[in-house]
Amino acid sequence: MRSCATNLNSEMSDKELASLLEVIKSHDLKETHLEIGTAAGGTLCSILSLYCNTLKTKPPSFIVVDPLTYFPNQLEVIQENLKRHKIDRQDLDFIKSKSSAALKNFREQPSRLDFILIDGSHKMKHVTSDFRWAAFLNCGGILAIHDYSEKFPGVFRSANRFLRKNSNYKVISHSQSLLILQKKEESKTEEVSSIDILMATVNGFGLQMMGSLRKRFSRSFGKPISL
Repeated sequence: MRSCATNLNSEMSDKELASLLEVIKSHDLKETHLEIGTAAGGTLCSILSLYCNTLKTKPPSFIVVDPLTYFPNQLEVIQENLKRHKIDRQDLDFIKSKSSAALKNFREQPSRLDFILIDGSHKMKHVTSDFRWAAFLNCGGILAIHDYSEKFPGVFRSANRFLRKNSNYKVISHSQSLLILQKKEESKTEEVSSIDILMATVNGFGLQMMGSLRKRFSRSFGKPISL
């Protein structure tokens, strides 16, 4: 059982969460917010509480995309967390789905986004696919990526490739494993292409194989081995 399922905390560190909230406070983000992967809703509650209690303003519309299979009774735990924070948002749009399926439906009736938090699957093909949501991000909007660390190569490599390809996104904050970008201008080309997804799938398979080999060597020799 994940610890957040019982303590209801954000899976971000205190420093990362403070950094995220500071960026939100310092930008005028009025359009829809999107969180991909919510765990127990700890980060979600912190963001909504920031709007209600600190900024004293009605929070923007919020979409939460999550298969809700991270731990048992995940949705009930999230609802309890919202209740604990005295957050009554009937308009919270919980989409029980993988990000790719949710995006397919979203494209049929799209809306503009001012904020995206990518904090779902660490697999390279899924992270790369998550970046496709950025096509709906307004100029000046915020794109935050959690677990941006070499410890999570799928996230780390996907984010680096996205930044290399899309120079209109600039790093405005990097605290521990939380990377925060701002979209400075509209993209002139497709931000994430089918080729990007294909390459991420192939490279991600390679990462999985390497990880499996490391585990086997570690079990055989009793210590971690770099390959």
